[in-house]
Amino acid sequence: MTQKENEMSLELILEKLDGVQKKGSGQYVALCPAHNDKHPSLAIVEKDSGIVLLHCFAGCGACEILAQLGLNFTDLYPQNAHAKAHGYRPVKRPFNAHLILAALAGEALTIGQFSRLMASGTPLSDEQHARLVLASQRFFSGLDLINA
Repeated sequence: MTQKENEMSLELILEKLDGVQKKGSGQYVALCPAHNDKHPSLAIVEKDSGIVLLHCFAGCGACEILAQLGLNFTDLYPQNAHAKAHGYRPVKRPFNAHLILAALAGEALTIGQFSRLMASGTPLSDEQHARLVLASQRFFSGLDLINA
């Protein structure tokens, strides 16, 4: 597989996302298009085989993410006829712990900000409370993935 073929799937996906940040070789975070994302919660990883993995720490499914991008599952795989002809199957591997923690850094900041408000005696609005609960859920989901 040529380098260009290997990069086609990743480039196709990254160009459709907002707030893309490179976190390492073949590792990115971005704003998830499937929900109203304020902090990057979508992890994008390109494996050595060229297969692109997506994971939203808010719980959005790959189907939802791809639909919002106008893509389908075949767009996550490199255009490689040889692999298809020989029945290549991707190996599911866990995400890199560093990538997960990088994606959750914004959530930790959000939790800290709301904690300071509550410690000062300032009551949270319903919207702020809902955001704090979401940040906590995302944070613990990330911890679960690291410990898996």
